Amino acid sequence: MLEGETLYREIFPIKLKAERELLGLTQEEFAKKLNVSRVTFTNYELGKREPDIEKLGQIADICERSVDWLIGR
Repeated sequence: MLEGETLYREIFPIKLKAERELLGLTQEEFAKKLNVSRVTFTNYELGKREPDIEKLGQIADICERSVDWLIGR
């Protein structure tokens, strides 16, 4: 695993949860916006699963952040 990948795996779940909470959304509500199950979204927040590039872009749009910011670049 590359250093950047480690950072992404550690930072993204933390930022995702923080942004969701700032938006005042439940996991279920955020998951609906992404058109994924709550379980899938929960796994994103726990770092057990990573969104594909399309979902990552949608997350960035919902949070009004850049993808680079979300992944700690």
